Amino acid sequence: MRTRLIAWWIALPLAGCATLTAARISGPLFSDASGGERLDFENQPLGRAPSGFERGVKHWSVADSPTAASGEHVLVHTGGDASVLKVEGGKGAKELRAEAAVRVFVGKPGAGVACTDEGRGGYLLRVEPEAKRVALYDRSGEEFALVGERPVEAEKGKWVRIGIRCGRGQVVGYLDGEVMASRRTDEAPEAIALHADAEVTAQFDDVRYVARD
Repeated sequence: MRTRLIAWWIALPLAGCATLTAARISGPLFSDASGGERLDFENQPLGRAPSGFERGVKHWSVADSPTAASGEHVLVHTGGDASVLKVEGGKGAKELRAEAAVRVFVGKPGAGVACTDEGRGGYLLRVEPEAKRVALYDRSGEEFALVGERPVEAEKGKWVRIGIRCGRGQVVGYLDGEVMASRRTDEAPEAIALHADAEVTAQFDDVRYVARD
């Protein structure tokens, strides 16, 4: 199945704090350098959303950057509504994994990667520069509960590599390839996504993802 990207719009009220639970699996997000699909935006036209995005997507475009995580192009979210670019192709998979280099320039709380479940919500791993942390949230309806967090010197404009792993009874958040937070869950993920909060300007690069049966 050809992978494509579509937009999914959400708001982010925060509520509560969930208890951190140890992961059953604490191995690497990707077991080898070649596994999974990659999006680095190098061959995409500048000034618009990459091919594969749903028509009418706002606030997202490919841009030239002399300080990209790699290469010369990045994906940028500039202000506007809170939004998510969802990677299709994972529906029915038992496990979804995603990783990306993320940096926030303007606004708060921040931006990150997510596993979505249309029926319930999903999980979001977000870089939050003003709070100096990376935080994992559990979404239930329109409420977000904190699952775990890790202090990090993620000042605005600095790249941070984060990843998320959902399915097989758990969700795990990664920072620079290491497990930083986890929780047991019965939720079945339907898609993986890139997320940016309202009025946030953020960049994404070196996106990697995989769906496993």
